[in-house]
Amino acid sequence: MRLSKREIIMLVLLMIVALVFVEYRFVITPGIEKYEPAPNAMRFEAEVRTIEMNMAIAKQNETKRDEPGQY
Repeated sequence: MRLSKREIIMLVLLMIVALVFVEYRFVITPGIEKYEPAPNAMRFEAEVRTIEMNMAIAKQNETKRDEPGQY
């Protein structure tokens, strides 16, 4: 089976399109997702900071409560 010049060109173009699609789908997209934080990640980080701050405030209040002669 001999391919004509036109068929070879079409086959090469199809292979280029397939290569670009595969590269984008399996290389670029996972790479971007790996380095971009998830939308919920920022919210979770804020909640963690809030919890840590509340724990620090509770620790300060505990030390104030335990000091003798405050009342």
